[in-house]
Amino acid sequence: MSLELELNRLKADFNYSLNRYKKAVKVFETYPIEKSLKFINAFNEVVMDISNSMNKLEILMNRKLTPEELENGFEEVKK
Repeated sequence: MSLELELNRLKADFNYSLNRYKKAVKVFETYPIEKSLKFINAFNEVVMDISNSMNKLEILMNRKLTPEELENGFEEVKK
């Protein structure tokens, strides 16, 4: 797989995980804590996915992700 294809795949994975994270945060902000705690393992999985994607991206891009990228993901691979 070419570097560009791999980079775009990782960016898409990061965007997907970031969207899942944002949805999960809304659940935690909306539902009572007792109900929210049922989703804690899934939330932790999403956080790990974001972290892994972020680490791989930073290695391939040879730089840290910007605050904009961390907050909004990568526009060029959004669909």
